[in-house]
Amino acid sequence: MGSMQGFEWTPSHAGFVERHIALLPMPEADGFLVSWMNVWSAPILSDPNWNGGNYHGAAPPTAGTIQALNIIYLHQRNRAFGAREGRTPAAADKNPMQSLANGFQAEAGMFGPSTARARIFDPASIVLGARAVAMFSQGGKATHDKAFAPVKAKTLMFPAKSDILFFPAYSQRARDSLQKLGKKVEYFEIDGEGGHFDGVFNLRMAADVMGKFVAD
Repeated sequence: MGSMQGFEWTPSHAGFVERHIALLPMPEADGFLVSWMNVWSAPILSDPNWNGGNYHGAAPPTAGTIQALNIIYLHQRNRAFGAREGRTPAAADKNPMQSLANGFQAEAGMFGPSTARARIFDPASIVLGARAVAMFSQGGKATHDKAFAPVKAKTLMFPAKSDILFFPAYSQRARDSLQKLGKKVEYFEIDGEGGHFDGVFNLRMAADVMGKFVAD
């Protein structure tokens, strides 16, 4: 959600923000992303232990949280995730064809991180965070043109080419609006097959562009 904060600050504090580097930009949720945020929250809301959010001091909705984190984990990846494992069984002596209890290595690679994260995540933070993403539009304006009109900052956008969470198209639309308004904006796509995670693991590809942007 860091990029959303940047898109909020550049118009609301236009006289203060001189440069804006937006990594994995998401200037406004569309209906597709709103629907995804519903899918993120659904396993937690469906867990009986959710109890309308009144689970503190009782058993938390851990099962629903793990499933929600599975969805988020995959959504932050791309189809390259699990390609190495393919349909290899998680255990050599437990054929997934013989029982639903027998899983795949790719599934284990998803459940492992999600189970670990579920121990430290407050389930409500996922539900409310997803709603915050769904509700966000910069400056609360109806269009990019109205939202970006006060912007004075130079903007640099770094979407990830394979990102299926915050598609590069979101950044391109914002870039086009800023350009139309005569604002200074640069755009660089991070290459890779890691999806949203390329913004972390492949950020070095953008180092020269970022350095020049900061220095100019």
